[in-house]
Amino acid sequence: MNKTKNAIRWLIPLTIVFVLFLAIWAHQLINERQLPAPGWSRTILPEVAAKPVTPYVYKDGNKTHLFTVVDGGIAQSVLDEKLHLEKKAGFSHEA
Repeated sequence: MNKTKNAIRWLIPLTIVFVLFLAIWAHQLINERQLPAPGWSRTILPEVAAKPVTPYVYKDGNKTHLFTVVDGGIAQSVLDEKLHLEKKAGFSHEA
């Protein structure tokens, strides 16, 4: 009888803690699956996902030149030391 009382004395608080953890986990799961705003979608457009584009960056003194691929050409951005845009130009890569 004493062992049963001891087991119940530990089992009830552990069960309550388990139920509370389960409730917190379920609440977090619901929050994670909820969309931030009406009309919001978690899907990524195939055109965006299918184009891996790596920018090319090089530093020339205190200026940073950034080349990125954009629709129909290459865009060049020149940035200063604090990464403020100083110059932007575009080049067509049609042959």
